Amino acid sequence: MILRLKFLLPAVAALATLMAACGVPKEVEAIDQDVATANMRREPAARAFRPSGDYGMYVPVVLSADGRSVSHRPEVNEIDASMAPLPLGDNWYLDPGGINAATVFVDWTYAEYGHLPATPTDAEILAHLIPGARIAEIIELPVGRMAVRHNPSLAIRTIAERADSCRRIYPVK
Repeated sequence: MILRLKFLLPAVAALATLMAACGVPKEVEAIDQDVATANMRREPAARAFRPSGDYGMYVPVVLSADGRSVSHRPEVNEIDASMAPLPLGDNWYLDPGGINAATVFVDWTYAEYGHLPATPTDAEILAHLIPGARIAEIIELPVGRMAVRHNPSLAIRTIAERADSCRRIYPVK
């Protein structure tokens, strides 16, 4: 029992520090024990992103540093309407993974992209870019990815009440 407490106390202290840093509301702390459990397992933190406009329903792709080629695009068989990122309010979305500063959006929705006959080529992707549609902000939430998947209200409340105090990934200020 003492050995278990020896490992549990530092994890609880680290969790408390992390939650204070991003200002998680007290009621969120009380609602979900998944947060503590996830952070004790050192689960990666959930991230949220805000596009430069209302582009959350469009498929994101990652461009090369020079913007002339596509570094990453999803395969059409990996995408359907259910894969769209979870809206968190105020144009914030839960990052499904892979969103970064080089992410831009094509004019296909998740449903449309999933029904394409084949994964688009670089040329097709570049022809379907939405002008100006890019990532404006990325923040790290004080909760783990699995905790958010089990209880999306954790991320929604954190964004609604404390987004400005969360650790900013992009742009770095």
